[in-house]
Amino acid sequence: MKFCENCGKEHDESYKTGRFCSEKCSKGFSTKAKRKEINQAVSKKLKKDPPLQICKNCQGSFKSKKKNQQFCSNSCSLKYKWKDPQYKKDMSKMSTNLANKRHLDKDPSFGWQSREKINPSYPESVAINFLESKNINFIREVKEGKYFIDLALPERRIAIEIDGQQHEKRKQSDFNKDLYLISRGWKVFRIKYPEQNIKTEIEKII
Repeated sequence: MKFCENCGKEHDESYKTGRFCSEKCSKGFSTKAKRKEINQAVSKKLKKDPPLQICKNCQGSFKSKKKNQQFCSNSCSLKYKWKDPQYKKDMSKMSTNLANKRHLDKDPSFGWQSREKINPSYPESVAINFLESKNINFIREVKEGKYFIDLALPERRIAIEIDGQQHEKRKQSDFNKDLYLISRGWKVFRIKYPEQNIKTEIEKII
């Protein structure tokens, strides 16, 4: 008498080679062996330590199961892309177009709709300090249509616009703004940076 290699029961060795008690045990044993072999192969593959790769941006080493991964993180991926002038140009254009659309659609969550909490720039601070020293009543960031007036004297309909260094790139939009304000009855004064020019020009206006 022998014991079945699959179920462990004693049998009379009458089935085929005598290793198993029945056809069911013979097939079952074969299936279990294959499963065990497959599981061992998969487990070995999963446990295999992935090779070190070099990040294309920071040149640091990292491990990844993906063979073609070029960056150690999303941050490095974005930093590398922004080094490409064309990518930077395309993204800036897309961002500007989105901002303009939100502005034109009067999106209430968009920052251009309210500027009360924005701190004044340095040139604006110079003008503000001067007006306050002369006890001149004025209001910051008065909204007129789609524009904001830097410093306004509403009773006299006087708009004082302070042009910092960035205004050199915005001459056309500033010109359009002035035309609009004038059409609405405002007298517009533009004062260019630097500081001394602001002080003398504001004194002339007042």
